[in-house]
Amino acid sequence: MPSLEPAHLLSPNANLHTGRCHLGSRVLSGLCTLCSFANTHSAAFDSFFGFIFWAVAYYRLNKGRLFDGVFRTAMTILNIITFLFGIFMLGPGLYTSIEAIILDYSGDVRKPFSCASNSL
Repeated sequence: MPSLEPAHLLSPNANLHTGRCHLGSRVLSGLCTLCSFANTHSAAFDSFFGFIFWAVAYYRLNKGRLFDGVFRTAMTILNIITFLFGIFMLGPGLYTSIEAIILDYSGDVRKPFSCASNSL
């Protein structure tokens, strides 16, 4: 009967693989501030390129005939909603991610460089 374990756990390097996963998670958890910067990046760029850009492109491509039929009217309304959702992600999303960065650095944060002697 075949084993139900994943193939990589049956290999002789399974402990090495598990160790690398644990080490990687420790390193990434030490860089938790980067999550706030990634949120800022996401709020700024994903809201524009994911939502606002396409709604504006639809408007520019169909200017003058936005409400020419039932389908085009429905698509126009959908793109207006998409545009408003993009603005919502840009405004409050950017605000909350910047607030998270401010909160990250408001506590006990050491400065990266100092003039103190590091000699032994």
